[in-house]
Amino acid sequence: MKILYVAQSFHPKVGGVENYIEGIATAMAKKGHEVFVLAPLYPNCKNREKYNGFSIIRVDFFERLKKGIFYHLRALNFSRQFSKTLKKINPEVVHFQYTNPFGILFFQTKMRCIKCFASVHGNDILFFRGDWFARYLLKLILMGMNGTFAVSDNSKKLLIEAGGAANKIFPVYNGTDLNKFKPRRSLNEKQNKKKFRVLTVCRLVERKGVDILIKAFYKVQKENTNIELYIVGEGPMENKLKELVNKLGIDNHVIFTGKVTESELIKHYQLCDIFVMVSRVIERENEVEGFGISIVEAMACGKPVIGANTGGIPSAIKGDWGFLVDPLDVDILSEKILFLIQNPDNAKVMGDSARDAVIRIYNWDVITDKIMGYYNSQ
Repeated sequence: MKILYVAQSFHPKVGGVENYIEGIATAMAKKGHEVFVLAPLYPNCKNREKYNGFSIIRVDFFERLKKGIFYHLRALNFSRQFSKTLKKINPEVVHFQYTNPFGILFFQTKMRCIKCFASVHGNDILFFRGDWFARYLLKLILMGMNGTFAVSDNSKKLLIEAGGAANKIFPVYNGTDLNKFKPRRSLNEKQNKKKFRVLTVCRLVERKGVDILIKAFYKVQKENTNIELYIVGEGPMENKLKELVNKLGIDNHVIFTGKVTESELIKHYQLCDIFVMVSRVIERENEVEGFGISIVEAMACGKPVIGANTGGIPSAIKGDWGFLVDPLDVDILSEKILFLIQNPDNAKVMGDSARDAVIRIYNWDVITDKIMGYYNSQ
């Protein structure tokens, strides 16, 4: 099958949404499909390139027009380039990374008898709650699409609330690459790792709840000093978080790594003992965690996980491989971390269950089979 993915955010930008399209496109290409990704033309990127078995076509997505009504009108600017791409590639399926704003171009796919789908991550629906024009466009898009893929149970709920027909909304969770993210620790690494490691991987923004994790870690550290917290990522909250660490006097136990390479990231997962992501909902910004790909990356490496009971995270932690907690409850979070430190056998069982869950559910091979089933049936 010839498939075109329309990714309005793509690498070299780093994040879960960017990983989502890359993961699906890579897996589809490995299965023998002819895959194209239409992506923004960032500085220092080639107009066309081959990557992981699929073709990337880079064009202007008019990202400079992201304010007010211009946010939605970008689709008009983009439509000419989209039409040229459809004519040149003639795909059987077009799959948009988001519904808005470019999903409105589904009418071009219908004119060419091309099936059209879009994914919904969560924030992309909440973002438009206060925008009547966006809500109107979204309803048109949901009616015109062959189907939409909700990356979590929460995303499906938001879609239905936005007017989507339940029979055209397909829950397809996020995943990861089992061949990259896997349990592996050399003898030297075991010997060099002297302290119990807690890890989080995220953008350092308010929604991710890293401040709550630091406060919980502080309480745990008072009970057990043989522990370290690794914070992998960068973002606007970094200085405030470092100030909090300094204020609590735990500078020697908290390591901010900044941005890391993929190989370094995998090593962090493999060397940690617990992974934590306690993302909170930011009501004033309409922000919620869509799923949490870093959670399943840690699970793939055989680690027990602790996540917030908000947004899409409960779709990643559905079984006995982790704990769900109130993202604002420092005491409960510290208790769960301390439990896993004090009960290594339980932690080992949870980590093994986490790896098994990724093998069964949260990997791109399984996920793309589900997606292909919907491509063919709709």
